[in-house]
Amino acid sequence: MTGPIEKQVENFQAALAALENEFVARKQALFAKLAELLGVPTAPVAPVKRKPGRPPKGFAATPAFRPAVGFHPGRKPQGEATLPDLIVKVLKGAKAPMNAKEILSGLVTLGWQTSSGEPQLMVYKTLHRIEKTGMVVKADRGKFVAPK
Repeated sequence: MTGPIEKQVENFQAALAALENEFVARKQALFAKLAELLGVPTAPVAPVKRKPGRPPKGFAATPAFRPAVGFHPGRKPQGEATLPDLIVKVLKGAKAPMNAKEILSGLVTLGWQTSSGEPQLMVYKTLHRIEKTGMVVKADRGKFVAPK
């Protein structure tokens, strides 16, 4: 026995299926137009049937864009100075031990830029990270020097 609510749910499900098919058709048309503009041959794709509530197979596993080999987002190209290298350079030019704020001002004079909201914290964390590797030496509380 189906009541009015069950009938509404069926109507909504049918409308959703129609919208999904329309979306797939529009997407295929756009891809065909793009392929035509790029000169790439295309093969027709049948609409995907899936269980409601589940993502399509391989949806999260396959990225839409795969960068070229050797590309690492966020990393500097080879040959450019990294933040630890610049910190060591600033410390080598200093006459006395420096804290993170003083190092930051030295980095800015070297032309270093960042989009970070807290660049002093970024320098401070980098200092402690590279202290463990031996690139800098802690001279006093919050003060660092370049190793000799």
